[in-house]
Amino acid sequence: ITYESNKKFFKEFVETGKYKQFIVERVDEDFSVFAYPIATVYLKDMDYGNRRCELCIFTSNDDEWRSDSQSLAIKTLLEKAFSEYGMHKVYSYVFYRYSEEVELLKKAGFTVETILKEEVLFEEGKYEDVVRLCIVNNINQ
Repeated sequence: ITYESNKKFFKEFVETGKYKQFIVERVDEDFSVFAYPIATVYLKDMDYGNRRCELCIFTSNDDEWRSDSQSLAIKTLLEKAFSEYGMHKVYSYVFYRYSEEVELLKKAGFTVETILKEEVLFEEGKYEDVVRLCIVNNINQ
């Protein structure tokens, strides 16, 4: 990743509205006026015609990026997707082997839509299944 590739990405995806990217910050418990970044989350492939988009969260090794932080980030993204951007459907892809991520999305209201068999080929030459989950906003239809 370079400065130029980031600049190109920002121009092609963020400025055009195809991606809505956010930094998740943690408020310091000792100094509540201080916050620091712990993760990046985003809505991508904003399809305003069909009113759908993909929810993505970057995994992080930061100890503070645990399920409560992730749940709050997912809830906030869903609120933005449905209320602010007018989406009807939000979907997300998770490698099948990451059952904790599937459960995290299920707790947020997502349901399994399908399992894409042997969808991704890894360097080891082994194919992995991918789960597609979704949530539909049935309010104001």
